[in-house]
Amino acid sequence: MHSSTFKLSDRLWVWLALTLTLGGAVSLRVPPSAMAQTGSVWRSLQTQEGHFSILMPGESDRTTQSVRILGRSATKISLSATQWQHGARYQVSWIDLPNSLRKRGDRQRTLLFEDTLTQLAQELDGQLLQETDLTLAGHPGKQYRLSHWVEGEAYVVTSRAFWVGPRFFQISVALPERFAPGLEGSTQGFLKSFRIR
Repeated sequence: MHSSTFKLSDRLWVWLALTLTLGGAVSLRVPPSAMAQTGSVWRSLQTQEGHFSILMPGESDRTTQSVRILGRSATKISLSATQWQHGARYQVSWIDLPNSLRKRGDRQRTLLFEDTLTQLAQELDGQLLQETDLTLAGHPGKQYRLSHWVEGEAYVVTSRAFWVGPRFFQISVALPERFAPGLEGSTQGFLKSFRIR
């Protein structure tokens, strides 16, 4: 059972990437000491490096990737965890934007979020179901909900993106569509638990 689950997990790593990968990823475990136990499978993860906190289901894997964003090179750091019993994947990523992309303005913001959606839809080969404007502590953001197929099974991806100063955050959940209604509380709890510090 786990061999097919690991195969699915590897494919979700690629599909959850919100920007195109230029190089390979290096995966590391986030030590349990960085996570505060909450009395359930959900743990509060606080990272000094990323300057945020979020609830994650269990231990997280850390990956670093070289990516392209609006035609420029950047480094994307991701923390992800999987709930194996449901095939649900939870991920938070951040990119320190190159100086040339840090200019605030409506046009730059529009381009950044359009590029994120375009790359997400291409990586997933999915269909956009919903797009919503959001803010996080006054910072602009978007929420995207997409559908796609993985090994013959329908999946739903809910992804949030926020532009906070020189940093771009991406928070995503991918899960089988058949589990989506029962995991709506977990999905919303994860997405809403993200806090910048």
